[in-house]
Amino acid sequence: MDIKAEAYKYIKENEGTSYVKLEYLFTRLGFEWQGDLEIYSDVCDNVIFWTGWNKEAIELINDLQREGLISKVPGQAFIYYIDGKTLNLPVVKTFKEYKTPHWLPVLFTANKNPKRKVKQEVNQV
Repeated sequence: MDIKAEAYKYIKENEGTSYVKLEYLFTRLGFEWQGDLEIYSDVCDNVIFWTGWNKEAIELINDLQREGLISKVPGQAFIYYIDGKTLNLPVVKTFKEYKTPHWLPVLFTANKNPKRKVKQEVNQV
């Protein structure tokens, strides 16, 4: 099973997918995603997007972003509350340089005109 293609398909069908929903998907597919890594902003090290993933899971999502298939957009913390899991950090309120760790809830969306197609979609009959 192509986990990356499944993740892309899920995000495409579920606009505004949280990290929590991806964890549920990965678990359902039997993909080992759990780890001790943090996913943080490349602009400010104290802005954390999510935590508790392994390198393979992070790279899978990063690849989809690099390939132009999905984008990460700021979201609302209440979506994570509804999805059943949050980070125990203060939430980012404004765009500034934070001196202590803060959580920026983000959601994933499929890009309307991706640069390339995912293998599984191309091969569908």
